[in-house]
Amino acid sequence: MFDLCRSVEWNSFEPFAGLYLRLALAEGRIDDAARLLGCADAARQRAWSTQTTTPSQEDARARLSAMQPAQRLAQLCAEGERSAEEQVCRWVLAAPTDARGGSAAGELS
Repeated sequence: MFDLCRSVEWNSFEPFAGLYLRLALAEGRIDDAARLLGCADAARQRAWSTQTTTPSQEDARARLSAMQPAQRLAQLCAEGERSAEEQVCRWVLAAPTDARGGSAAGELS
């Protein structure tokens, strides 16, 4: 996935941000899902759309709010909002590695 996305300079990567979020949430990767929610929020803000959020994002936000303290959710969303595409891709493809369901993908080196 990295090579494909890089080869097209990440074109059409952001429109699927909501799907990336849903994948992480379905897999129980709560921290990654929260970061990807931030990514999805940022992608919608950059899109040429009057809709700032989707029903799927709102559902995910409600579910994550029930699983995370508000401050932690805000911190993870902010991290996602400012992340580069390669880091987002790492979160999307990560496997659960800790008890909370987050990943150990970490930052790019």
